[in-house]
Amino acid sequence: WYFCDNKALILRLSRDEGWGLKNTITRDDITNFLDKILKETSPQRANKYLAYLKALFNHGLKKGFVEINPAWNIEKYPEDRRLKYVPPEKDVIDVLFLCTPEQRDYLWTLALTAARCGEINSLTVANVNLDLGHITISTRKTKGSQVRYRRINIGSTLREILARRIAEAVQCRSEYVFFNKRTGKPFNYRSKFLKNICRKAKVFEFT
Repeated sequence: WYFCDNKALILRLSRDEGWGLKNTITRDDITNFLDKILKETSPQRANKYLAYLKALFNHGLKKGFVEINPAWNIEKYPEDRRLKYVPPEKDVIDVLFLCTPEQRDYLWTLALTAARCGEINSLTVANVNLDLGHITISTRKTKGSQVRYRRINIGSTLREILARRIAEAVQCRSEYVFFNKRTGKPFNYRSKFLKNICRKAKVFEFT
């Protein structure tokens, strides 16, 4: 998703905004584009693109492609933060009722570990220790994208869920706890199936 979002941004800048024909990208080029995004969509989207552009030019600096980062001192746009929606118990039950057993296990694992979707998607059987009661998850959400590991203790409920998932992984010869049964590769989605189930359950603010 992150790659696709960046790709769409770069294609728009190079084709529609004419940046592909420029020898130098200036601060004014960036602020004019971000102001356009602010009017078209939202300050959140403008700030997201600002972060992408700062990262892009920082990468160019490291590689020696550019001498300055024209986006480095551009301030974020003020954002109006909406109150987070916390679904009532009935909505949670309605959604879980429509899930498959595998999807329920997946959502419970997310809830009981407070881990990111990507971290649970890439969780391997080897990184689950049912005897000692913990899992080890990895992430690249760090400066420089280095892999960082952390250990999460698990209780009886999650131990039961993971034991069930591992048994199925062994049977299907997959190294991942949550995997595609056809390919054996890890889950690469969460929002797709959850949005569809929320729609069926008529719970529209869950996702």
